[in-house]
Amino acid sequence: MVTHDPRIAAYSDRIIFLKDGKVIDETLLTSKNGQNAQAVAAKMQEIGD
Repeated sequence: MVTHDPRIAAYSDRIIFLKDGKVIDETLLTSKNGQNAQAVAAKMQEIGD
């Protein structure tokens, strides 16, 4: 799945971050909790800068 929505991405087990068509980071989510969406959003914001 491809999404720009951190709430949807937080449902996955693994997130691969792309920028300009290149893999720049990977995150493994081991637990399903409400903090995942905030963590994913923060990472997306960090990468976007």
